[in-house]
Amino acid sequence: MKDLIKRDKFYRSRGATTIVMIITCSRCNMNICTYQKDGTGNLHRIYLDRIISSDPFFKIPEYDKMVSFNELPNLVCSCRNIIAVPMVYKKEGRLAFRLIHGSIHKNKMK
Repeated sequence: MKDLIKRDKFYRSRGATTIVMIITCSRCNMNICTYQKDGTGNLHRIYLDRIISSDPFFKIPEYDKMVSFNELPNLVCSCRNIIAVPMVYKKEGRLAFRLIHGSIHKNKMK
């Protein structure tokens, strides 16, 4: 798991603490993605550059293949539960998905 962790300026600015978590739909428990959460606090948004892997159903673009904000769709599960909406985090100019409160479950990876 250590080789999965991305260490860049965002990782260091948040105190070099990280948690790898599996995010699932709260309604049907379908896996959405494996995500690296840097820093402490609650999970409010999912940055594209922190997604380690995702379920092919969600068609989350890989960060290497830069997309624009207008090309990002809402994340909607197969059970029609709206998971997140696209956004640009203004402080850092990073593409992200803003999570809808109560739409996901998080499990820490060991």
